[in-house]
Amino acid sequence: MLHSAMPSCLVSENNNWLMDTPSPSSPEMVVSELFIDGLCAESDFYKDLIKIEGSAKVADCESSLDVNAKSSGKKRWQALKGIMPFLESYKKQKWVQLAGHQGSFEQCAEESLVLKRFCQLEHAAFTKLFNDPLRAFVPKYHGMTTKGGNQYGELENLLHGFNSPSVMDCKIGVRTYLEEELCKAEKCPTPRKDMYEKMVKIDPSEPTEEEHKMGAVSKPRYMQWREDISSTSTMGFRIEGIKCSDGKSCINFKTSKDKLTIKTIISGFLSNNVHIVKQCLHRLRQLRTTLEVSPFFASHEIIGSSLLFIHDGVKAGVWMIDFGKTTPLKEGISITHNIPWQRGNHEDGYLIGLENLITLLQTILEECIERCDSAIQQQATRKSTNSNLSLSSTLSNGNLSTDQQSLVTIKS
Repeated sequence: MLHSAMPSCLVSENNNWLMDTPSPSSPEMVVSELFIDGLCAESDFYKDLIKIEGSAKVADCESSLDVNAKSSGKKRWQALKGIMPFLESYKKQKWVQLAGHQGSFEQCAEESLVLKRFCQLEHAAFTKLFNDPLRAFVPKYHGMTTKGGNQYGELENLLHGFNSPSVMDCKIGVRTYLEEELCKAEKCPTPRKDMYEKMVKIDPSEPTEEEHKMGAVSKPRYMQWREDISSTSTMGFRIEGIKCSDGKSCINFKTSKDKLTIKTIISGFLSNNVHIVKQCLHRLRQLRTTLEVSPFFASHEIIGSSLLFIHDGVKAGVWMIDFGKTTPLKEGISITHNIPWQRGNHEDGYLIGLENLITLLQTILEECIERCDSAIQQQATRKSTNSNLSLSSTLSNGNLSTDQQSLVTIKS
């Protein structure tokens, strides 16, 4: 569950949110506009975050959302469907699809399973992963099944066993499109009105004069721009979406790319809970070690895959999901997964994203421990102060017994 207050590393001063140190004058020290457009989380943690460059751009997120909900509730629901390539809510033996293309998921008769629209690449990946060391880090795959005339893959419901969990989807890698996709789109660069509309919604000044006249942009242009504006380009991963334990979701992370912003979001998701942070960090380190000995990882280009973080305040886990763009490397091609992508090298940057996530969680853990130590010290100081005040009050009133007076005299 998301914490109901700001992380203690942030302090309020004249309506600015800034770190204890250093000065908030640099752009990196200002929490960027995260949750204004399409926001569906009214928790205090996120309302407090909406302090942008010294001005409260959204004074009351909750009230504005209520208005939006009445006028465009359907649009908000549709917007949520594009967040995560997995399901997000499991509560009282029910689940809700808030991710992927509409119709990608179906309910399964067995509550511990979920049906996902069949994909040959994903089927091949899961089949190979069954005999790979990474098997412990992916949902169990029970093969193909048919429902309503459609083919589905039968997958383990990772949310089963958690009590009202919070979920975060992190897309891993320095790009989310295959080189083949880019080449194909460049050969037939059909102007896309839908992609133009998505672009101007985020940044009206981004399209060129010609693109504005056409009211469209090409797919290659849009795909590369989309990666450049997010932390995919700077950190090798980006946050696709977060669902809180109360069912509210946050999806507006498209332009979140600096480390401070990402760290603040993740620490909030983890509730600044030392126990939860430790579990997730341990899991990520185990994954990194396993990737080093995985034949599957060494022989595949992993594009558009995510790490799914789940916690319910008591237990936590992280899994690899979504292998719809995972392809075997062609003969003679090998990749390291840890160097930047250049056209033709097929590098996916998976390890770049994983290492940055590990580093961030380690920093978050250290800050959590430091805050805990500070709180304990402050509590001890308060107790000592109160004890001294009580003793002084007793002395001034002359209420000490003969033995107590003797003890005070000896201590003096």
